[in-house]
Amino acid sequence: MHLSLTILCFMQLSIVLSVEGVSMTINPSFMVVGSSSANPVRQLELRCFSDGTDHIETIYRLDMSRRRSSDPDFVNIASIDGYKIIKSFPLDMKSPNATGSLEHVPGEPPTSGTLTVTMDGEGLTCNDQAEFRCTMTYKKMGTPTAAPVSQSNNFTVITAPNDVRIIDAMYEENGVMKRLENDKSFKVGTRIMYRCSANTGSDSSVSISWERSPVMGASTNFVPYIPADDIVQDPVISTGCSNTQTSSMYYNLTSSDFDGIIFRCKVRSFLNGEWYQSTSIERRTLADHTSGNAGGKAGGPLGSPLEAGIIAGAVVGSVVVIVVIIILMYLWIRKRRTKEPPRTTEEVESLDPPPTGNIYSRPEKKKRTNLGTKVGDGNSRKPPEPSDIQYADLDLPKQPRPIPRKSKAKVPPVEYTEIRLHKS
Repeated sequence: MHLSLTILCFMQLSIVLSVEGVSMTINPSFMVVGSSSANPVRQLELRCFSDGTDHIETIYRLDMSRRRSSDPDFVNIASIDGYKIIKSFPLDMKSPNATGSLEHVPGEPPTSGTLTVTMDGEGLTCNDQAEFRCTMTYKKMGTPTAAPVSQSNNFTVITAPNDVRIIDAMYEENGVMKRLENDKSFKVGTRIMYRCSANTGSDSSVSISWERSPVMGASTNFVPYIPADDIVQDPVISTGCSNTQTSSMYYNLTSSDFDGIIFRCKVRSFLNGEWYQSTSIERRTLADHTSGNAGGKAGGPLGSPLEAGIIAGAVVGSVVVIVVIIILMYLWIRKRRTKEPPRTTEEVESLDPPPTGNIYSRPEKKKRTNLGTKVGDGNSRKPPEPSDIQYADLDLPKQPRPIPRKSKAKVPPVEYTEIRLHKS
């Protein structure tokens, strides 16, 4: 979860540093930003005043200035000159205001004074850390001329860990890292990777750490995840008043992760006697409880009942499709062979015409016919008389002769003749 930037202030007794004649206080003298708190800083107060020591004869002027780490020198922000307040606030100051006065007895020069500058504390960041200086120009009793005296004090901003979040999630498939979705199931042995980014705060020695927890119902119990070979810490990068870092965590899913395993990254830092911690959102990944080969594919591992059923169904389905294709091909070929193609008028007219007239056939071998009468020695016969001509019965089918198929080869026409038997 991206933590919104809020401010936690530790109210302490203001540190009063003084020299003879002038004092400078800052309240609060430090604050912690980047961590949530029920009592954030509402206002920062800077106070410059004369302390009544060093036998002050006359106070002429009070000045307050500021110098940040990026400034080459002090820059004036407010002044009291005589009885007039002069404001010269830099543009980056948050809602500044200046009040104060030089106090005196009527008819006498001022011998004390106070200059107070306030700023809005809710918008302060670590870039507002600075050194503030109070300068009083005054004349000391018994001295001929006026001289300045200064007192400085530091306003310190401590940055607690914040903005800790998982910025990337990947899984490995065939040596290639791919985007990982939360709560997705993977094969046992699949290697996953989470990448975390964080503002680690003011302490440059602090780094990102990882925790894991198995999913057991609705409760989680996080424990440190610290294998040296599976965590890659990138160098800490300084941003001036805080530091940033990224870290990568690798993990191979096991059969005990079938209900899922949760990872999160966090940063914990000890600042000014207090512990501060920021934690990312949790990321959950699941693995099937049965063993399988690694490879990063989503779904159950190789050999699981689900995958075995899918493979068996695919094999049976393929066999059925092949059998159906073979049967369809057989029926198509058979139909093609038995189907008589339609004939055109030209094809019918080109066929030989059927025979006309009397049709004769050779008599059957066992059927006796009157071939004539024996004469002489009985070995010769006289031809039969016309009235004795015998005709053989033809064994012809009753249905019409089928039209033969047209052939590419030329078939000679069939000739028919009439046979008559004569008596000799």
